[in-house]
Amino acid sequence: MPDGPGIQAMGFLDDLRSGMTDTDLMKKYKLTARGLGSVFRHLIDEKSVRLAEIVRRFRHRSDLPELIAEFRTRPRIEPSVALPIFESTRPENRGVISDLTEQGMGVRGLEAQVDDIKTLVVPVQEFFDISPILLQVICTWRGDDEAEPAVTAGFRVVDVLKGSLMELCRLVRAVSSK
Repeated sequence: MPDGPGIQAMGFLDDLRSGMTDTDLMKKYKLTARGLGSVFRHLIDEKSVRLAEIVRRFRHRSDLPELIAEFRTRPRIEPSVALPIFESTRPENRGVISDLTEQGMGVRGLEAQVDDIKTLVVPVQEFFDISPILLQVICTWRGDDEAEPAVTAGFRVVDVLKGSLMELCRLVRAVSSK
């Protein structure tokens, strides 16, 4: 189990298996939804629980905590070059893509709040012979205090407005493997 205030492996597992709801687990162990997802992933990684045991807790896949729903079903690509990204309506709000899948990305430096919907531009023409990619995204997590601009944030792609995210993933994979 992750070391954290109030998290004790056996107590958490007992509560989980007793049928305690996610809301109750989060309250008792002082976890955010993202923190709960992290604990679930850690338990799965440590083979303390099976993924199926966690998935059974939810009626629909869309109800799964974000970190479990993405449980590495999509390989993450970490670009070996700094890929810039910026908000289309506020080009000064810039960041760098830290990891990428066909469904989303992690970004460092771009100001965002959880549940923000943004149109982001990936100016890939600086690196590749393709047009910029425009994505409509929703911020699903932040890696810092909500009161400050995001140091890191995760975005799920809602729509690809221009270009191809899959093509970007292929290109990044090719460049990163060199």
